[in-house]
Amino acid sequence: MSLGVDSILERDDDIRARASKVQFSVPKYKGKLIVLEGVDGAGKSTSLEFIYEFLKCKGITAHKIDMLSPEFRKLSSHRLYADDHTRALTGEIDQTAIAISAMGDRLQRFRSTFHEKLKEGEWLVCDRYIFTPLSEALALGIKDNEFNVLLQIAALFPKPDLGFVAKVDAETAIQRIRSRPDESDKKLDIRFYKRAINAFVENGKANDFVELDTSLGFQAVEDIVQHYLEKLLKGDQ
Repeated sequence: MSLGVDSILERDDDIRARASKVQFSVPKYKGKLIVLEGVDGAGKSTSLEFIYEFLKCKGITAHKIDMLSPEFRKLSSHRLYADDHTRALTGEIDQTAIAISAMGDRLQRFRSTFHEKLKEGEWLVCDRYIFTPLSEALALGIKDNEFNVLLQIAALFPKPDLGFVAKVDAETAIQRIRSRPDESDKKLDIRFYKRAINAFVENGKANDFVELDTSLGFQAVEDIVQHYLEKLLKGDQ
């Protein structure tokens, strides 16, 4: 890697100052939007499944959703970026362009499909929302003017009724990813993961998301999640 790449990945003093509150739209839906964010390997899937089953037990019509379309995931540029995020630091991939494209794909999916479900009173449990491109952008040292563009796009999305950020140390996240047979040889830069985890946490704090330290174990995380779900059901959230 170039010295420029190293100088970005080895910084640890810039993300907190740059994490920003998103000026979400606030439409009046009958349904609720619950969002889970965090790096790959942070433990989002377990919490997502718990939330979904909890809502079903309460008699609520709920859907587990992934905002990013299957078609977008197949794009060669996305595959290059997803396979090694640090390609955005070498010029092989333009991270801002990828982020804008991914946010546009999410917006298209929301407005064409998921928007109607919320209007009808159904609940959505979303694995990754707009904080994934925002946090990855911060981790990769995006320029201020380009980050402001992403924030303006993010403002087109509705504010989640409840948001969680799954947190785990970078070593554990990487170990979990490598335990998957199809990703055992994936290139994973621990410096990027440390910065990305920090970015998710700081963006979460700036936007009133609940932090879930998944290293505490499933029961502890489940108790926290259930507490906030019950508050939301009571109208206290």
